[in-house]
Formats: sequence, C-alpha cells, structure tokens
Amino acid sequence: MAAPNLETKRLSLRQWKKTDLEIFAKINSDPMVMDFFPSLLNKVKSDSLANKITKELEENDYGLWAVEVKNKASFTGFIGLHRPDFEAKFMPCIEIAWRLDHQYWRQGYAYEGAKKVLEYAFNVLKL
Repeated sequence: MAAPNLETKRLSLRQWKKTDLEIFAKINSDPMVMDFFPSLLNKVKSDSLANKITKELEENDYGLWAVEVKNKASFTGFIGLHRPDFEAKFMPCIEIAWRLDHQYWRQGYAYEGAKKVLEYAFNVLKL
C-alpha cells in the first residue's frame, strides 16, 4: 500500500517526482542544511537516497514525503516518518524527519508538516 498524500493549510506532502531530484541534490550539497550530517551528498548519493525514499513511500503507508509549499514552491525537501537503520539502545523506533532547503527555514513549514505527520501516525497508523 502506497503512502497517501497529506495536506496542511500551506503544504502538500506528496509522492516524489523525477523533477525533484535536481533540487534535492542542491539541498544535499548545501553546508547549512547538512551541518549536522557526516558529509555533504554529491548528485549520485543524493539520487540514490531519493530513490530509496521513493521506494519506501511506494511500498509502505508512511515515509518521507516530498514537500510542496502551495502556490510558492513545487519542491522544498522532505518531511515524514522514517524507521532508522542504525544500532542504538532505543531501537526499534520510528522518527519524524525533515530536510528542507534553507531558504524555507524559520517559516514554520517543518513544524506544520511534522504536526500533520504526527497526527497521521497516531490517528491513522495507530503507532
């Protein structure tokens, strides 16, 4: 079952499109965005991550949705639910994750999208 699209007042959380890949690569190569990650991602690694994200959204009822800002931007990054694949004492878990182009920071988009995802996780998925 593919994950459904989700809507908020200002955002569309949707399946990914091929046209998102170029912007996603730009986001993943931005030192501001990737400050707390081990490294920047080149285009090949960024596309590989996008393909993994797309596959998970197509095969599950949750994932990392592509984010559109309605009437403003067709793609700004991702917001969604993710099952981390690293070892830790608190595993297994599902996290709310986001990565947005820094020009869309400090406008409440991550909070708005995460709030919608959390509502979906609790009320629909019963997590």
